[in-house]
Amino acid sequence: MGADYTNTLRMLLVEDEDIERNGLLRQVDWQALGIDEVSDVSDGIEAMKMLSENEYHILLTDIKMPCMNGTELANKSRVLYPNIQVIFASGYDDFSYLKSAVSIGACEYILKPVNTEELTTAVIKAVDEVRKSREPELDVDELDKIAKGLSDCILALDCERTGYLIDYFFDDFVRSAFLGKQHVKSCCIHIISRLQITLLYIGYDVNTIFGDENTVWVKLLRFETILDLRMWMKNLYAAVIEELSGSANENKTVTSKVLEYIESEYGNDISLKKIAGELFYSSNHLGMIFRQITGKGFMEYLIEYRMKKASEILSKEDLYIYEVANLVGYSSVPSFTKHFKDYFHATPATYKRRHINYDAPQQ
Repeated sequence: MGADYTNTLRMLLVEDEDIERNGLLRQVDWQALGIDEVSDVSDGIEAMKMLSENEYHILLTDIKMPCMNGTELANKSRVLYPNIQVIFASGYDDFSYLKSAVSIGACEYILKPVNTEELTTAVIKAVDEVRKSREPELDVDELDKIAKGLSDCILALDCERTGYLIDYFFDDFVRSAFLGKQHVKSCCIHIISRLQITLLYIGYDVNTIFGDENTVWVKLLRFETILDLRMWMKNLYAAVIEELSGSANENKTVTSKVLEYIESEYGNDISLKKIAGELFYSSNHLGMIFRQITGKGFMEYLIEYRMKKASEILSKEDLYIYEVANLVGYSSVPSFTKHFKDYFHATPATYKRRHINYDAPQQ
């Protein structure tokens, strides 16, 4: 019996009627369903010979055949390959056949004439079960740490550590888990998806680097060797850092303009949407840039700035609370009082009584 050291997925089709067997072979695109090789024979005896020579992962067989029926074939194939997925196709809608299929643990039982949709569904289910049985035990937490670490390196524009983490992924993580090419690609998709989410969060247009929605995935899936995939990952992350380095100065400049606007207009009715319109940005994009540079959301920063200005006024000027509220951009005294109390843990009136005779506290 030939051992299977590859990720190739093989199916054996057993059908004693030549016309039906040839029809099944042409009925669906097997490769599109994830099956790499399809062999066909006309009876159970031939099938056992094929199974003894090569490993098959899916057995699609008629039940009622000469020499050896489908249930007997399925039982014998399970002796050789305990995880083989069995799909029965039968022209008999008979409870005894169905009972046999259930007892064997068949993946699916479909009736002839075989409907393309039912066949496709059955094969997809079988392929999924095969893939589950092949899954190596991944350290998902470690993979998440690598993905997060790489995203953090991108935000820090740290080329050296980015290269180190990619080397660690391929040299340690991939090898220790004995991952094949397809599993490595799946891990890379996970890592890059995390990067894209990070870039979107800070307001970056991922299409600038990755092209349209599917380009990056098409490129990734085309690589034939893990070495090529490794080099591509390094080049991709280097390109992201280069792109972000170029936009970093622009982001700092626009954030400075927002800060200047707040300093000069905090006493008026201002909003991120209004500022974004004047700077020709979308409010979402500008808000994300502002958070990236300052570490705070626009409203959080604006409220904090207004509270500090209010505390200065309360410490130096003998004004009514509503006047102070108006000076720092509030038309609603309750809203002003709530924000002030949240920030200083005291109402404006209490704060005023404590500080009116003292210099303003350092902020």
